Amino acid sequence: MHPTGTEYKNTQFQFSVVLPKDWHSRQLADVLKKHERDTHPFIIRDHKSVGEQYKEVVSVFIFSKYKIDRFDGKSNPNIQAVVYSVKSASEAYANCSFLRLVQRDIEASQRNKAILANDIIEFADDCATFGLNGILYASQKSHVKTNQIIPMVKQDRFARLIDETHVLYMVLNYSNEHSRGQLLAIMESMRYPGKT
Repeated sequence: MHPTGTEYKNTQFQFSVVLPKDWHSRQLADVLKKHERDTHPFIIRDHKSVGEQYKEVVSVFIFSKYKIDRFDGKSNPNIQAVVYSVKSASEAYANCSFLRLVQRDIEASQRNKAILANDIIEFADDCATFGLNGILYASQKSHVKTNQIIPMVKQDRFARLIDETHVLYMVLNYSNEHSRGQLLAIMESMRYPGKT
């Protein structure tokens, strides 16, 4: 047991992360299956451009402050993480270029109405390097415009090459800076043994 929560270790991809006390964990696949109407970052139905360079996608964790199936009009800060298998990796391509590919696919899916018709994801800036606890990530901000009666969902997207063949992709969903700080603290708890 970790002093501030529960430590999860992913032996396949060689990292660990701490689920804070009183927070909730859920498999991303279960969330998407049960709540197709809700807003999630991995709602691309057709990974055309991403699929050219990236193969399989594996859900690794989703942590939320409240139960993920709660829907009472209030925001629920959460962090969702998946790992993409990479055909050929380089630091530059696997990080910022990866985020730009995701952005391109989301925008194309929205034009083709392949994702939720009532929710529009807008990207606020281009990719930049973000350092946290000595670890460098590619980072990009976005937000979700929705017609539901909830605060606007802000998003921080992160990508990091975790080995020669995999990219870790995480999305933080929040409505205010306090919630963002809580999510960044989860990211700060992440450890990659023997990696910088």
